[in-house]
Amino acid sequence: MRFEQSHNTPQRAVPEELLAQKQLAEDARLARAHRDAKKILNSSEHRISMEEFITDERTKREVEEDIRFTEEKRLEFAKHDTLQQKEAFVLAEIFEAILLTEGKESGWLGENVRLLKASDYDDIVNRTDLIAEWHGTNAHSLGLAVDVTFGPSTLERKFQHLQEDIDSGRLGKLKYAYKEQTTVPRVVIGMSRETVQELIDLWLDEDFATLRDHPIQRVLLDQIVDQLRYIAGYARTHGKGHLADVYERSLGPLRKVLNSKSHIRPDATQNDSVSAGIKAQLDKRFSVQKH
Repeated sequence: MRFEQSHNTPQRAVPEELLAQKQLAEDARLARAHRDAKKILNSSEHRISMEEFITDERTKREVEEDIRFTEEKRLEFAKHDTLQQKEAFVLAEIFEAILLTEGKESGWLGENVRLLKASDYDDIVNRTDLIAEWHGTNAHSLGLAVDVTFGPSTLERKFQHLQEDIDSGRLGKLKYAYKEQTTVPRVVIGMSRETVQELIDLWLDEDFATLRDHPIQRVLLDQIVDQLRYIAGYARTHGKGHLADVYERSLGPLRKVLNSKSHIRPDATQNDSVSAGIKAQLDKRFSVQKH
């Protein structure tokens, strides 16, 4: 979950950024939600630990080097991120925590799915925030890049990277993951600040009944299914049949999960600005021209 930017020149805070920082500092509920989210994101139940992959002295040195690298990168990001990016980072971490807990408790992405927080290394280097595993007869995994944004620029970069991977014939790569997860199809999911704020209020108020049937799960599944469909078609048309096969393998089971949510009525969440941005990026980058 990185909000990429150029760090070559210092940036002057604009009034919107100052307002965002003021709101972040003064919002006690948001601060409490972030504390709760950090506990979830750092728990052994929900997070892949890089230390798990130490098997001998060689891997111990490698893991320790990767940990130092990620810590240095985090400090660098914290030093140079704009105020809006800092707030977006907080909101995205809370959103991830809600996804992890409601994915398990409310089956937002299906009843047989396990969601895990990716390692810091795979977050920063491989642009993957969460790993979703669906179990059963059609077992498969997806890498999820989570986005909470105030504008289209971060989506533009995320989808540019995704298109570059497909054009180069690459699946998503994970270093700190179990064997079946090391190469996975990747998709981008996300929500606007306003939608995430609504979820935060429900989460803090422990309104789990509303969260269980919240329309966001249909919206997220729509985002995922649309990307699997678009990218599979694009890959096959551009001679990347092996990638198309992998994306299509996930498409069938995810469509079934989406159909199982037909009883949940969509609301204004379906018009979320980030969802609209994702659809625009798919049309721009992965549309297949029919002749």
